[in-house]
Amino acid sequence: MMRGSARQIVGVVLVAAAVLWLGVGLTLLVVQHQQDRDGYFMTRSTSAHSDGLAVVLSGEANGVSGPVDVESLVGRARVTADRHGSGEYFVGIGPSDEVAAFLRNVPHSEILDVTESDADLRYREHDGSQPGSPPGDQSFWLTSAAGAGRLKLDLEPPTGDWSLVVMNVDASPQVDAELSVGATLPVLERSTRIGLLNGVLLLLGGVGALAFRRRALVSE
Repeated sequence: MMRGSARQIVGVVLVAAAVLWLGVGLTLLVVQHQQDRDGYFMTRSTSAHSDGLAVVLSGEANGVSGPVDVESLVGRARVTADRHGSGEYFVGIGPSDEVAAFLRNVPHSEILDVTESDADLRYREHDGSQPGSPPGDQSFWLTSAAGAGRLKLDLEPPTGDWSLVVMNVDASPQVDAELSVGATLPVLERSTRIGLLNGVLLLLGGVGALAFRRRALVSE
């Protein structure tokens, strides 16, 4: 009788654990559906503007610096930019020290943090008297794109301090663009599979233990 009760307790515990694991797996599965068609989780578009020659967004301002091992979580990173006006523009990602040297004494706007509202974007304005030079002539960019309309950058997550720069291709003033950043999260897919698999295995074990207990009661 005690063995049967123990099997029943084990079965109930396994089923309860299965429900928890399945809940985690299904929740992560729902989250995965927030990806775009290419598998990227993208932020909402943010309108960036500068009366100067460039808009700069650092990795720290975008909330990706700190003790978290980003490389172990993120697969590939993506930056999209769009401009509805006329004229070609440039988007590039480069080491922050190289970007700072390139824009030294050049008027530009630095985004201090990214918020839910474009109106709440905080900028640090950098004054300068230098006319600047075309960004496409520089060799330090990790990746870059230039053109009109929608531009896209795909890259492995950069290590160290980096900055995203938006400029007109001819380094003229008045820079506007809609920016969005995102990444793939392979760890999410792996966690989803683990949650669902553990849930199914525990459920089978729990149902099996309860079924065995029921057969034992019938045979008695």
